[in-house]
Amino acid sequence: MTNWVFVETYHNWNQDKKHNFKFLGIRMQVVKSRGLKKNDLIFMYVSKIKKFSDVRVIENIDLIDLPSTLKYDKDFIKCIETKIVKELSVDEWIELKKLNNKLSFLKSEEFLGFLLLRAPIKIDDNDKKILLNEFNFN
Repeated sequence: MTNWVFVETYHNWNQDKKHNFKFLGIRMQVVKSRGLKKNDLIFMYVSKIKKFSDVRVIENIDLIDLPSTLKYDKDFIKCIETKIVKELSVDEWIELKKLNNKLSFLKSEEFLGFLLLRAPIKIDDNDKKILLNEFNFN
């Protein structure tokens, strides 16, 4: 199992929530180029708000057509199937700046914006443990 940080806008996060986090719009080339697999863990980061919102697991990596009811602010035509593992209420979302000195994938990146543009970002097991702890997984 691989661990990832995905980035999406608040608008798109709300669309995912309306669909019970069952689908995640994705560019077709990302699935192949990053080597996403079933049962990979996703930590969702909401851009501009700069907070982590939820944890998901990939249920099915086969690309399917994006449901017409999903109205993302980006033009995705395909999606993968996901399942929510833990969703925090908006007032409990985890601020990125709280984790700046803890997460190794952030320590090595001088320009955070460029890093996030390259999402999804593969993270190591130590970063996974830190994030799971922040999400209060015991």
